[in-house]
Amino acid sequence: MIGAAYDYMKGSSISSTKHGRLGGATYHQVSLGVDYSLSKRTDVYVMGMYQHASGTDSTGGEAHAAIYTITPSDSNHQGVVRIGMRHRF
Repeated sequence: MIGAAYDYMKGSSISSTKHGRLGGATYHQVSLGVDYSLSKRTDVYVMGMYQHASGTDSTGGEAHAAIYTITPSDSNHQGVVRIGMRHRF
């Protein structure tokens, strides 16, 4: 099984709107995953995600990439790869 996803998020920046400017952070995230069954109850999988952030976050600072469950990046981009094996009892 193969799956792919693209997520786009645009947020407003509170500090930018106070000064009468439109602002906010924009996040683009791409994900790809592959799952292969070894038997009825066992499979292996590989999943990768990449996120790119731009603009100003809600604190007025530069937006940083932050993929869910992973420590936020110090920069505007972040990638993660997950490899695993699952066995259902």
